Amino acid sequence: YEITTRLVGSEMCIRDSMEAAHAAWAQVQRDAEEWGRQVDAFHPHEGTGGRQPRLMAVCRTPDVLQKLGAPDLPMTMTADNLGKVLSDKVDHGLPKELVKQLPQALAEPIMVFESASQVDSFVVLTELKHEGRSVMAAVHRDTEKQRIRVNDIASAYKRSNEAWYARQIEGGKLLYHDKKKSLAWARTNRLQLPRVRKLPSRLSEKRVLTEEDIVKPIDPDNNCLLYTSPSPRDA
Repeated sequence: YEITTRLVGSEMCIRDSMEAAHAAWAQVQRDAEEWGRQVDAFHPHEGTGGRQPRLMAVCRTPDVLQKLGAPDLPMTMTADNLGKVLSDKVDHGLPKELVKQLPQALAEPIMVFESASQVDSFVVLTELKHEGRSVMAAVHRDTEKQRIRVNDIASAYKRSNEAWYARQIEGGKLLYHDKKKSLAWARTNRLQLPRVRKLPSRLSEKRVLTEEDIVKPIDPDNNCLLYTSPSPRDA
């Protein structure tokens, strides 16, 4: 009887996990579609005086960031910041087709760090790449924009030096890492990731979270993870 009870409980847990993963996938699809329309319609030289909104909703805050302490708020980006992301500034100049993939990329990052320069902020290393460099997003947690509380994407750009991420690990800033993705990323970039010797204080469980701790989006039609290829298209 005890064995049967445990088996039933395990099956229910798996079913609940799959339902959550399927719901997360559906949410990402909705977010990506709406965000894509906004990016396509965006014209950086028009300013915000006309019909162009000052603040745009990117997606719902993904489970990985919520597990790290971000509240369940809309993730946003201001028109000014989107203009900078798309501009020809150094390390920016991201194409629209790549920027449109932010909802998916934020839902399944390679690593997430605590910002060393901004309080209550994350640095999210994504699988997106541009001109051979990884794209990261800076997220300000639980801030006010246009009189509402949001988790705001302050920037998205490619770093000129991938070794910067290894230094963040050495400095005790790593909050989350997808074990398989981070290993593959390090090999691709010919980096030796250091061992985690120091943890950010915000990690209540006193350990770095991994993909096993979060709800990852899964397509209910094929039960594949959202990113099935090892490296998304380099835009």
